[in-house]
Amino acid sequence: MERFLYSLNLRRFDNDKVYFTRRVLANKSLYAKDLLEILNNITFGHNKVGVADLAYESVVDKRSFHVVYDAFRFQTSIRQLEKSNNEDTWF
Repeated sequence: MERFLYSLNLRRFDNDKVYFTRRVLANKSLYAKDLLEILNNITFGHNKVGVADLAYESVVDKRSFHVVYDAFRFQTSIRQLEKSNNEDTWF
């Protein structure tokens, strides 16, 4: 994960970070806390929602998925993510 985050931070623009993340995480498993670290390196909420939504199926500890919500500033982003993944509301 450290190497991935290093490579992620080499990308300057959010769109480049999202593209890189989607390519690398395809068919990989990760923990919710790792997804949180990834999302904290992405600036815009709509990009965070897109990456989190894509990565949801790859999260091995779905019972801990709520920690990912800490990456979002706005409740609407959390609700959008919950709706797309049929998650129960945590708040």
